Amino acid sequence: AETASTILDRMDLVYLEELRIPLDESPSANSAPRRIGTATARDAPKKENGVVSIQCKNGLGYDFALDRLSLRDSISMIRSVRGQAVDEFKCDTLDLVLRDPANRKVVRRAPLDWIDRINATGRPELINLASYDFQLHAESIDFDSVGGLLNAKGATGVRIVRGPIDAKLDELTYQYNPDAPKQLGDIDVVGAGTVSVEQPGVMLRQLSWTESFKLQPTGQVTLDAIKDKREQNKLHLLVNGDVRARLADGGTANAGSVQGIMKPFYVDHVVQSQPDSTVAGRVVEPQQRIEKRMTLVPEVFHALDGVSIDTNQIAAQMDRLSLFFEVAADYGKMPVSKPQSGGT
Repeated sequence: AETASTILDRMDLVYLEELRIPLDESPSANSAPRRIGTATARDAPKKENGVVSIQCKNGLGYDFALDRLSLRDSISMIRSVRGQAVDEFKCDTLDLVLRDPANRKVVRRAPLDWIDRINATGRPELINLASYDFQLHAESIDFDSVGGLLNAKGATGVRIVRGPIDAKLDELTYQYNPDAPKQLGDIDVVGAGTVSVEQPGVMLRQLSWTESFKLQPTGQVTLDAIKDKREQNKLHLLVNGDVRARLADGGTANAGSVQGIMKPFYVDHVVQSQPDSTVAGRVVEPQQRIEKRMTLVPEVFHALDGVSIDTNQIAAQMDRLSLFFEVAADYGKMPVSKPQSGGT
């Protein structure tokens, strides 16, 4: 009988060696009973999501009334595909609220379809998404999947590494449309921050400020379009508080606030392909190929309040400065150098 005394409210595991959660249907899913909450075979995703492995030193607890999974002490979550680790998450405490896990009518096409909310703390905690070339370090992360809000902060600030960009921020907030999570949302930084860029061909090497930073799409920028190298929507930039820029030629620019429009641009990036090690008896030179990678280039900048520029070409001071940019025809393009073979 379903009485108050027979319903399981909470389960605690004192010791947890490893918890493995498959994110895809097994090959025999069509003939076997489906796991709780999984999609039908027709709706199942074609992309492999792999397996999540969870480990911690202090066991775990699950609250059935709240659908909340709680872990404590040295938590490690690794997503692997075909035995290869692709994403990693490490923290000290983790509370994860699942999205109606017993409801079989809910279609799950991606890992986030299982999650309502995540709250994690660490000293600092680490998110390493190698599949997106992205790292985040913070002492506290709160993620609301239903409301489309991510907040990261800590006494030592937040650090983000994405390709050639390394950002150190006081606090980060990312707001997006939860009904369209692949659309890029608004990036807000409350407080000071420093962004360093180590990318050939980019004039800006470092940008810092003391009050706030905001990057907001002017249209519906999608992650799929960025991945497919066809995104054309622009982004609005607003930076406040003793804005300082260091340029590639060693010059500097300062202003009280800066606002402008950035647009996507795809530059050539030379990638060395590995030689064929199966060929015996001769040396095979590595080949070069060109990949297109997205960067952001300025279209217009407006600088206000105590503007100063000091570079090899110009030195000036003014109250207001507007700059309009045009991309050179050969910007970001480079020829592929063919390996030279020596004759005997």
